[in-house]
Amino acid sequence: AVATSSLAAMLEHNIVTHWLVKVFSGTANSAWHGTVLVTFIFALSGSNAAAGVADAAQNTAALAASLPLGTLADRWSAARTVCGGGAFVLVATATTSLAAVGGAAAVSESGRGRAYALLVVAMALWGVVNATIDGPAQALYASSMRR
Repeated sequence: AVATSSLAAMLEHNIVTHWLVKVFSGTANSAWHGTVLVTFIFALSGSNAAAGVADAAQNTAALAASLPLGTLADRWSAARTVCGGGAFVLVATATTSLAAVGGAAAVSESGRGRAYALLVVAMALWGVVNATIDGPAQALYASSMRR
């Protein structure tokens, strides 16, 4: 009976969902951020420092969003906060796609500059997504564990 209740706790919906989000998020982030993104930014700007600026935008946005999102999750609902964070996934994906298409199509330096600026905005949006996944989603995960 103990093994069955432990298995039931492990298979609770929020726990399984959190595991899946972390696996897919981590895999996608590793493949995208560590290889494709830095190569694309270098192609747009000709500078490795530009990748650092984009990364700083993402991490600064995550830092700025973490406390308000955590407070919202504590006062409102972690589940609703995570669902609301899902909207940022859609906006960040659309913004990243526009930057990628614009950057790939850009033939002029100003066109590449606009695509890079849009990509920096997209990275900031991804920072908010990461703050949602790393804070409220973990709180939801922890509260879903049966004691």
